[in-house]
Amino acid sequence: QLSMSAVAVVTGPKGKAASSKEEDMALTLQIILDHEARSATVSKEQFISQTEEAAAVDAEESVPEEIDISIPYDAAAMLAYEASDKSMAYDAF
Repeated sequence: QLSMSAVAVVTGPKGKAASSKEEDMALTLQIILDHEARSATVSKEQFISQTEEAAAVDAEESVPEEIDISIPYDAAAMLAYEASDKSMAYDAF
């Protein structure tokens, strides 16, 4: 529930609605500007700094780590030898 004391409602003269389109636009603009002034949480410089920091983190994460996925030519033979009874030397196998 909103407290009316916490919200400054801008209306026309004596609390009545605006009497013209221009006055309505001026009052609406004042409400928007008042809200914008109350709700700003970071300065433009802070926002730019935060954006640059996030971009730097993204850039670091996007560089893939080099991983060797090559398979030795005789990998199948090595697996077969490891599964055998090893009654002979690997080179003779």
